[in-house]
Amino acid sequence: MHEISHSTQIFNNGNGKAALGGALRDDQGDLIINYSVPIQCNSHNLAEAQGVWFRPNKCVQDGFSNFIVELDSLLVNNMLREGKANS
Repeated sequence: MHEISHSTQIFNNGNGKAALGGALRDDQGDLIINYSVPIQCNSHNLAEAQGVWFRPNKCVQDGFSNFIVELDSLLVNNMLREGKANS
């Protein structure tokens, strides 16, 4: 089992620049892949959601299919579990 951990960074100067970054690690905690991707976003929750979409899709493209995703946003987690957004 692999674990994806990621973080988001919003640059608050009004231009919408943000970044996704994180790592894919094996069950021993050893680094397999790390990444950093620039994105356009003005909301931390939207950036978190983009990260939850980006990294698993990239992992599948890279040949990894057995992984869990770790995220910080309870709102995004609930949206994924419920399959809808209330806000």
